[in-house]
Amino acid sequence: MEDDKILYKEFLNGNNDAFQKLITKYENNIIYFITRYVKNLDIAHDIYQDSIMYILEHKENYNDKYSFKTYLYMIAKSRAINYLNNKHKNLPLDDFENTLKEEKLLEDIVFSKERQDKIEKVIRKLKQEYQLVIFLTKYRRIIL
Repeated sequence: MEDDKILYKEFLNGNNDAFQKLITKYENNIIYFITRYVKNLDIAHDIYQDSIMYILEHKENYNDKYSFKTYLYMIAKSRAINYLNNKHKNLPLDDFENTLKEEKLLEDIVFSKERQDKIEKVIRKLKQEYQLVIFLTKYRRIIL
């Protein structure tokens, strides 16, 4: 994630190749993420492009104390929901509630994975014997 922040700072300093590397890194995952909302790959590509354009137009809005990945996912999610709201204003209430439940579940999965990555990074910085204790407490339940 530090690499993302470095690439973004390079982009802010005029290096467009850095921005291209940054968005290419997440492109497939973001499109898949959007597709889960809109259920159409072509529309997901359009929303992805719209999300990238938003970042380009508002590049000063990114706060680097948060991960760029999270920022990109939140913009993509917002754009996908806006699309659904505009397209499905006449959806039956049950369908709309089911869509919201799916969105929440997907959001939880994305943030859970990011949180797990951060935890693992911190654990790797610990002394080896502390890492072993954490490993054993985590996996002991699985073995027993």
